[in-house]
Amino acid sequence: MEAVLGAVRARVGQDEDVRILSVGLPGPVPRGRLELRPRLPHGALPSPATVPVEVWVEGRREDTAWVRVEVFRGRPAVVLRRDVARGEVLTADDLEVRAAPTGAGGLTSLEEALGKRLRRSLRAGAVISPRDLEVVPVVGRGDLVRVVARVGGVTASTLGKALGSAGVGETVQVENLSSGRTVAGVVRDGGLVEVVAGLREAVR
Repeated sequence: MEAVLGAVRARVGQDEDVRILSVGLPGPVPRGRLELRPRLPHGALPSPATVPVEVWVEGRREDTAWVRVEVFRGRPAVVLRRDVARGEVLTADDLEVRAAPTGAGGLTSLEEALGKRLRRSLRAGAVISPRDLEVVPVVGRGDLVRVVARVGGVTASTLGKALGSAGVGETVQVENLSSGRTVAGVVRDGGLVEVVAGLREAVR
């Protein structure tokens, strides 16, 4: 039925979600080179719609099949493929991108959700929005972290204590154990904290 899906998408737009609901098969047809020719009605295509599909064998029209299709008009959104409980970390197996109603307000890219965890339990098919997710902390309050500052080609580091919890890409307050100063830094992979202050303020 790829011929039917392709014809419908060509009419309504490649980004629309087109689903086949049912197929009314014709009677037996002769063996030979088979070709299916969808015949879409003129004008706007309703949803659902019944599309006649001519069945041709060896260049000769033999019969007509009737395919009922549904066009789900919307915008791409990240949705759950299964029920997911609060606190679970999302993986690629949990998610897919498909059309959702306009205004659903969901994420549009899998990368925006992968590796993050749910703030609340959601059912399969639910559209994921930014408020449903939180970054998994890699630095916890009281953790000892390596504090790094980079200015131009100069890098300096010291030991610090995290004053809060944060995930990769989030900002956390860190106490410089050498000076007792508190600086703000961004958590990087491996729990490294890169400060946004200058070298002197960060490591002294």
